[in-house]
Amino acid sequence: MRSNPAVIVLIERRALIRECLARCIGDEFGCDVAAFPDVESWQKISSDLGASLIVVSIVGGSNTLEDGHSDDVIRQVSLSETSAPIIVLSDAEDIDYVTDSLRHGVRGHIPTATTLNVAIKAMQLVLVGGVYVPASNFLTARHSAAKVGAGDETIVLTKQQSAVVDAVRQGKANKVIAHELKISESTVKVHLHNIMKKLQVKNRTEVAVKARKT
Repeated sequence: MRSNPAVIVLIERRALIRECLARCIGDEFGCDVAAFPDVESWQKISSDLGASLIVVSIVGGSNTLEDGHSDDVIRQVSLSETSAPIIVLSDAEDIDYVTDSLRHGVRGHIPTATTLNVAIKAMQLVLVGGVYVPASNFLTARHSAAKVGAGDETIVLTKQQSAVVDAVRQGKANKVIAHELKISESTVKVHLHNIMKKLQVKNRTEVAVKARKT
């Protein structure tokens, strides 16, 4: 059965993508979609909307801070005075990114590789109290882990994180890494952020030094 929320909030920086998503979601749910370019614009009138669902698009640099910490955007939304469930649209498939999102109150993670039909069903699931995360995220992580460090300091990285570390050790820029791994620069930044957290370092140089392959 189709859920019929009163208002769905959409946060997407790019005007064309924002309007397209708003129309698709509105048509599918038969409800109003209040679309905003950023979290701040939404927060100014959030108390007047009575939103049933909040969809935050963090795709290809949209709503991503310059340093790549898109999780800060998620924190901004989750800390707002709203009881509406939050869904994130993202081109990042890293399991750490997904679990961090869930930790900060996100109820659904929809990759850009998802079809519109599946995305709508995921939103319906979240609206009735469920949580949506593609099983492929966890299956990929399970079969693609790599280790860095030695002894008690051994850290487990995903396959893509390991590839990013290798590229950083070779001195490659984010743009080059993104091209070689066929991912966006914002996804590279997300990987680097998560790698730094795992290795407990603050910059790329420290990543290159500490991430010694066993």
